Amino acid sequence: MHKDILPPFLIACSSLGIALYWSLDLLLPRLAESKLYGVFFELLWLPMLIGLFCMPVLSFVLWAREQFSFPSWNIVGFLASSIVLFARMIIL
Repeated sequence: MHKDILPPFLIACSSLGIALYWSLDLLLPRLAESKLYGVFFELLWLPMLIGLFCMPVLSFVLWAREQFSFPSWNIVGFLASSIVLFARMIIL
Protein backbone atom coordinates (compact mmCIF):
# COMPACT_ATOMS: atom_id res chain seq x y z
CA MET A 1 0.00 0.00 0.00
CA HIS A 2 1.29 3.45 -0.96
CA LYS A 3 1.68 5.85 1.97
CA ASP A 4 1.67 9.58 1.35
CA ILE A 5 4.08 11.90 3.09
CA LEU A 6 1.16 14.03 4.23
CA PRO A 7 -2.24 12.40 4.48
CA PRO A 8 -4.88 14.20 2.39
CA PHE A 9 -7.13 14.58 5.44
CA LEU A 10 -4.36 16.48 7.28
CA ILE A 11 -3.87 18.79 4.31
CA ALA A 12 -7.61 19.43 4.06
CA CYS A 13 -7.83 20.20 7.78
CA SER A 14 -4.82 22.53 7.55
CA SER A 15 -6.39 24.32 4.59
CA LEU A 16 -9.66 24.71 6.46
CA GLY A 17 -7.77 26.00 9.51
CA ILE A 18 -6.00 28.59 7.37
CA ALA A 19 -9.32 29.54 5.80
CA LEU A 20 -10.86 29.92 9.26
CA TYR A 21 -7.95 32.10 10.44
CA TRP A 22 -8.21 34.49 7.49
CA SER A 23 -12.02 34.54 7.67
CA LEU A 24 -11.87 35.50 11.35
CA ASP A 25 -9.30 38.13 10.48
CA LEU A 26 -11.73 39.64 7.98
CA LEU A 27 -14.83 39.39 10.15
CA LEU A 28 -13.51 40.50 13.53
CA PRO A 29 -12.28 44.04 14.03
CA ARG A 30 -8.53 44.48 13.97
CA LEU A 31 -8.35 46.38 17.23
CA ALA A 32 -10.25 44.07 19.55
CA GLU A 33 -10.63 44.82 23.24
CA SER A 34 -8.76 41.69 24.26
CA LYS A 35 -4.98 41.78 24.07
CA LEU A 36 -4.94 37.99 23.83
CA TYR A 37 -6.77 38.27 20.50
CA GLY A 38 -4.07 40.59 19.16
CA VAL A 39 -1.24 38.37 20.41
CA PHE A 40 -2.84 35.29 18.86
CA PHE A 41 -3.23 36.91 15.45
CA GLU A 42 0.17 38.60 15.51
CA LEU A 43 2.00 35.36 16.30
CA LEU A 44 0.23 33.35 13.63
CA TRP A 45 0.04 35.76 10.71
CA LEU A 46 3.35 34.78 9.07
CA PRO A 47 2.79 30.98 9.17
CA MET A 48 -0.77 31.50 7.96
CA LEU A 49 0.40 33.80 5.17
CA ILE A 50 2.89 31.17 4.01
CA GLY A 51 0.17 28.52 4.24
CA LEU A 52 -2.24 30.73 2.33
CA PHE A 53 0.01 30.64 -0.72
CA CYS A 54 1.51 27.14 -0.33
CA MET A 55 -1.60 25.08 0.46
CA PRO A 56 -3.42 25.56 -2.87
CA VAL A 57 -0.28 24.55 -4.75
CA LEU A 58 0.42 21.57 -2.49
CA SER A 59 -3.21 20.40 -2.60
CA PHE A 60 -3.33 20.70 -6.39
CA VAL A 61 -0.07 18.77 -6.85
CA LEU A 62 -1.24 15.98 -4.56
CA TRP A 63 -4.62 15.91 -6.29
CA ALA A 64 -2.85 15.60 -9.64
CA ARG A 65 -0.80 12.72 -8.23
CA GLU A 66 -4.11 11.00 -7.47
CA GLN A 67 -4.95 11.47 -11.18
CA PHE A 68 -7.70 13.99 -10.37
CA SER A 69 -10.00 11.53 -8.60
CA PHE A 70 -13.11 13.43 -7.58
CA PRO A 71 -13.93 12.15 -4.08
CA SER A 72 -10.65 13.38 -2.58
CA TRP A 73 -9.66 15.38 0.48
CA ASN A 74 -7.08 17.17 -1.65
CA ILE A 75 -9.78 18.87 -3.69
CA VAL A 76 -11.41 20.08 -0.46
CA GLY A 77 -8.11 21.60 0.63
CA PHE A 78 -7.51 23.10 -2.80
CA LEU A 79 -10.96 24.70 -2.98
CA ALA A 80 -10.86 26.04 0.59
CA SER A 81 -7.40 27.57 0.11
CA SER A 82 -8.19 28.98 -3.32
CA ILE A 83 -11.45 30.61 -2.23
CA VAL A 84 -9.79 32.33 0.73
CA LEU A 85 -6.80 33.38 -1.38
CA PHE A 86 -9.06 35.00 -3.99
CA ALA A 87 -11.19 36.62 -1.27
CA ARG A 88 -8.09 38.14 0.31
CA MET A 89 -6.93 39.44 -3.06
CA ILE A 90 -10.29 41.07 -3.74
CA ILE A 91 -10.61 42.69 -0.32
CA LEU A 92 -7.03 43.94 -0.14
